[in-house]
Amino acid sequence: MSKKAEQKRKEKVIEDKTFGLKNKNRSAKVQAYVQQVEQSVKNSNRPQDKRAQAEAEERRRAKEAKKLREAELAALIRDVDAGIKKKPEEQPKEAEEDFVYDPENYLFRPEDFEEVEKDERRLEEKLEAEREALQGRDDLTPVTEESFQKWKTQKREEAAAAEVARVKKARAEGKLKGWDLWQTDKDLFVDDEDADEFYEREEMEEVDEDDEAAYDLS
Repeated sequence: MSKKAEQKRKEKVIEDKTFGLKNKNRSAKVQAYVQQVEQSVKNSNRPQDKRAQAEAEERRRAKEAKKLREAELAALIRDVDAGIKKKPEEQPKEAEEDFVYDPENYLFRPEDFEEVEKDERRLEEKLEAEREALQGRDDLTPVTEESFQKWKTQKREEAAAAEVARVKKARAEGKLKGWDLWQTDKDLFVDDEDADEFYEREEMEEVDEDDEAAYDLS
């Protein structure tokens, strides 16, 4: 654009911005405004003015970005504070079921235990019911007094044989217990009838010797 055309453009801009102000009695403020517009338009193409406008725009954008960050930070802090200050009734229902693990102070509730079916029958009735449940089976051996005594004797013999084998193995490994020794050889645990008196007399003699040494001033 030529200088002449640029000059006309500036005049047109000034005229548009100050329309109706030049032909009236202007106050000091109006006059200052008109001068500011004229100076701004006339100097709009100067490099230093463009640089100043760019810097001003950059500062404006930086200021807006700072305000935006501060607003976001403030909103985040409000959300955190709201979560901390939340009332108990506003907590999720799942939180009501949580409890501190403290077995010693925990009070059990009825629902903590499984329901157990109670049997109010007497022992005789229970035994009779079990006996009836076994009737009709051909894979069982009837129990009589004679068969029961035979079974009991057999079990005792098996237990005695197992005990002998255990003691024999422990003796071979050198792991006999005091009870095992008592059962195999009681003579090892026979004390002298006067043993208590002997130990007491020996202890008194030691005390007398100590007393004599304490009072010996030679």
